[in-house]
Amino acid sequence: MATQNDAKASNKINFTNQDNSINYGNQYGIGIQNNVIVNLNFYLEKGDVNFPYKESSFLPQDAEYFFGRDEFLKKLITAIENNNFIPVLGQSKSGKSSVILAGLIPRLAKAKNWLFTFFRPREDPFYNLAQALVPLYIPEIDQTELEAETKKLKSSLENKTTSLSKIIDKIQQKNPGNRILIIADQFEQLYTFCTDGETRYKFINTLLQTFQNSTEKSFLSTKLITAIGTNFLENTEFHKPLADVLKKDGITLGQMKSNQLREVIEKPTQKLGIEVEKRLVERLIEDVIEKQERLALLAFSLIELWEKQNGKQLTYRAYE
Repeated sequence: MATQNDAKASNKINFTNQDNSINYGNQYGIGIQNNVIVNLNFYLEKGDVNFPYKESSFLPQDAEYFFGRDEFLKKLITAIENNNFIPVLGQSKSGKSSVILAGLIPRLAKAKNWLFTFFRPREDPFYNLAQALVPLYIPEIDQTELEAETKKLKSSLENKTTSLSKIIDKIQQKNPGNRILIIADQFEQLYTFCTDGETRYKFINTLLQTFQNSTEKSFLSTKLITAIGTNFLENTEFHKPLADVLKKDGITLGQMKSNQLREVIEKPTQKLGIEVEKRLVERLIEDVIEKQERLALLAFSLIELWEKQNGKQLTYRAYE
């Protein structure tokens, strides 16, 4: 692994792979100069970083192959500067996770003063949140101690013996000068995995009281960004404060247009010195542009083509 001085000398963002990553309590992260933490290994499989197309979510180390969302990312970065709670809304398979992980994280990381942590609220959302927070204030911890601390924090948050605000203050004291981005990916899993309505209600209130109510007082150094599918917005209507926040502050990730799809097709292979034939580009766009899951269909087609051509020029004949 390159030393911190080496990384500073190169002045280049370098997301490491799992074999060469920063270890926070045996939770492998994807790091930059020892100041970026993304706890992804609990949820996502890492792909081949030299493979230009992805069928699943793009991760931070895939950033150089992530295209088509520049305008949305500008809105997202502005929202982060102006709000503490940033909901990202979008249809299923529209790329919400990818735009956060492979688009937003690398851009913010260039400032070199951000810490990131990641979770998905599943059967036990307080535990999932605690699992993401503990390594930020106890970085040197073994797996057994980590599990114990996670359970302790989960219980404290759920029973309100400590507040999330106090934990965030603790994290900030441990990491002076850094800003924190907590990523709650696939927030709709709070409804599909957690069957206890009271737990859901308490969890949502904890987040809103910490991040939404504070906007009237001050802008926090710690931000919360959530990704939630628009097909689950009906579920949030049962919790009016959350529904109101999503309507007021939610940023919708729309379907990609033709010019954006063209970037998705052409620019990743250009990074590898490989050209996609123009007729193939237009044919691919024509086939998916009217589909709701156009991005997923396009990714599937591109992966099939790439594997068939084995990294050679992608041609219209191969597609036919």
